[in-house]
Amino acid sequence: MGLSLVELLGAVGAELSTQNAPQIPSGSLHWIGRLENSPRALAKHGIFSGCDIWSSGEGWVPLGVTEIERWLVDVSQGDHLIICQRSSIDFDADHFASETSLIIWTPNKYSQIIGDAVLSNELSITSPTSPVVPIIPASIDGSLPVSPTHDSPFTSLELGDSTISIPPVVDVHALMKERGRSGLSLNPVLLEATLWLVRGSLESAENSAQMEWIIVEDSFSNTCVVTEKITPMQTIPNITSLPAISQLTEMELLHGLPSLVEERRAEVLSSGDVDSHVSGGLLRWWRLNPQSVTVIARKLMIPAWLTKLPIEGPTIIHGISGTELPFS
Repeated sequence: MGLSLVELLGAVGAELSTQNAPQIPSGSLHWIGRLENSPRALAKHGIFSGCDIWSSGEGWVPLGVTEIERWLVDVSQGDHLIICQRSSIDFDADHFASETSLIIWTPNKYSQIIGDAVLSNELSITSPTSPVVPIIPASIDGSLPVSPTHDSPFTSLELGDSTISIPPVVDVHALMKERGRSGLSLNPVLLEATLWLVRGSLESAENSAQMEWIIVEDSFSNTCVVTEKITPMQTIPNITSLPAISQLTEMELLHGLPSLVEERRAEVLSSGDVDSHVSGGLLRWWRLNPQSVTVIARKLMIPAWLTKLPIEGPTIIHGISGTELPFS
């Protein structure tokens, strides 16, 4: 796991105070702390004691000039450093050159400064001397619970927040360039969908298996599919979201569930299946036992971009499939 921003600042010798946090409305920029001392690694880049340090947080939505200008209205006077950790920015940092008390580190600038600290032996990282022992909570009756599989994507989603956001799969700028649509304005949005977490058993004539399915119902793409894994983002981007066009009820999902999860599996033939001189396997249906099914529904926010195509007009670029969807 990579080091956090606070850990990296500490590694170059910075000491941050989190007392008396600025009282401003919540937004895209998060206050990290106030610099109590200025190590050489920061001082040589114009960052001195008393400077408030802010972070954009990680994410796929570019940090835009509008967000910075809105933040400037509320922030107090003094020295401020904004460290952009997002994958991209949507402004020129020189745009704020007139703000003499404001310094902005783009992702490239931030990486260069940390790299320079490493090469100058100004960055010190210590490893823990003892392993971290996980704490396993007891159940209500005091007994230890059965531990779930730690790498199970189903378990993490089941125990997570009620609303889940996922990062995009497509590189929208590369995709639009490939389609000959470079230069179009792309506004990031979130599409509301439903994440269905389903447990149940599949049964054949002689066997049964307990199963878990992660199902994404996306009304914008008019799809409802089983997926192997969902990796949620740590925070949900604070951007425009579009409500789902439609949503299945739990009864509707259960009605269509067999067509999504039932399957044919090869089974070894028993002596009663065929004559004893025949050997091999047999494809058998594994059917869903409806009495075994339990369902949890979570709101899922899917990344996308709104644009206006020259001929098609307003269009959604789907962040997972890259599909162009009409929008009105």
